Order: sequence, then structure tokens, then C-alpha cells
Amino acid sequence: PALAFWPGHGGPADAPLEDALVARHVAALALPPTVEAAVSSSDRHRVKPWLAGRVDFAPPVPDLGAQGFTLTGARLERLGPHDAVAVGWRIRNHSIDLFVWRADAAASIPPSSKRWRGFGMVSWADGGLRYAAISDVDLADLQRFAAAISAASAVR
Repeated sequence: PALAFWPGHGGPADAPLEDALVARHVAALALPPTVEAAVSSSDRHRVKPWLAGRVDFAPPVPDLGAQGFTLTGARLERLGPHDAVAVGWRIRNHSIDLFVWRADAAASIPPSSKRWRGFGMVSWADGGLRYAAISDVDLADLQRFAAAISAASAVR
């Protein structure tokens, strides 16, 4: 079934996408994806070219090491009708997945934070792309991560 667009308001129509994001994040923690659908690397110069040949948009893969976030790789995902990418980072012992897919509209949506099924989520839209960061890390760290991604995306 198709998943609802996630405007960040937390209404009933949001639940399917939020549930899907949690499920994909948890599944990736438990079972790594196949080699064909993922690249495991802390080198953004390896991750970005790998993604370039597999999706028709350019998700951000900035160097966030100075902010304490280490790149771990990327994988292909499917969110309802959308081809998506999940780019992974770590901070301390916590995994963060940044899901990126083409937005249904070009409008920018400011970041919205919430907790869903025990995980923190920050979602926003900018530049024709939708973003959703998910992790069990402290929500303040996840918001700081999202702000760093947004800043890096603005200067691309």
C-alpha cells in the first residue's frame, strides 16, 4: 500500500510512514542489507559515487566528523511509491539513519521533531527532497544532526 506524505503534524495519516521508517531503521540494525543494495564505508568519496549510479537525486553525504557524527554507509530503500536512500551515521554507540527521497512538492517544510515508538525523528523538506532522520539517540543530538545536514545541503 502507498504511504502517506509526512508533513510533520503527527496526525493519523502520518502513522504509516512513521511506522515504515521505524521498521526500516530497526531492520537495518538487525540484518544488514545485501551487498548489491548497500555500501559500507566511512569515506563519503566512496558513498556519494555509489549512490549516484543508483538513484536519480543527490542525497547529502557531508563530512560531519567535527560535529561527532561518523558516516557508516548507505543503502537503497523503498518508502511506499518512493525510491529512497538511507545514509547511516553513528554518534557514540547510536546509529542514525537519514532517509532521503524526492518530495511530492517543491515546498520547503521546516524541521519537525517527535518521538515515535521509542525513536526520535526529525523530518523536513527542502530543495525538492524529503528528509527523515531517525535514531534512539537523545532528541537534542538528533536535532543537531538534522541542523548539520540542512546546513550542508544549503551549501551544495
